[in-house]
Amino acid sequence: MKNSIIMFLLFVGLLNGNFPKDITGKWIVENIDISKFNTKMTPQQMNIMNKAFIKPLTNAVFEFEANHQFRMSAHLGNMPKDTNWEYDQTNGLIKIRQNNDPKSLIMEINAFEENGSVSFILAETNVILKMHKRQ
Repeated sequence: MKNSIIMFLLFVGLLNGNFPKDITGKWIVENIDISKFNTKMTPQQMNIMNKAFIKPLTNAVFEFEANHQFRMSAHLGNMPKDTNWEYDQTNGLIKIRQNNDPKSLIMEINAFEENGSVSFILAETNVILKMHKRQ
């Protein structure tokens, strides 16, 4: 199910060309949609999810520097500090890697734009982050 949702969003994005052209800069999490993720979670699992994942992402800043360094204000588990990003604007796919090592994929983010708003889908979880770019 999770892959079908991502594929649908990517398909719609491909048809409409709705991927951000440039992701460089600071992006702030405006809203977190976990409705596709939490459907099978017990209340205890949801509580753990809130503490470990949702609360750290609330108002988090994702910074994509021009030199391809990536920084995130949220402290998620074992997220390394020395990370780099690459962006495939044709598919709206952001890959976060450690030390620019192609074998060290840490996170994949699908970026799409709809009605003037940019969202990031955290590929492993299907969590949708509505973002706004800090000017």
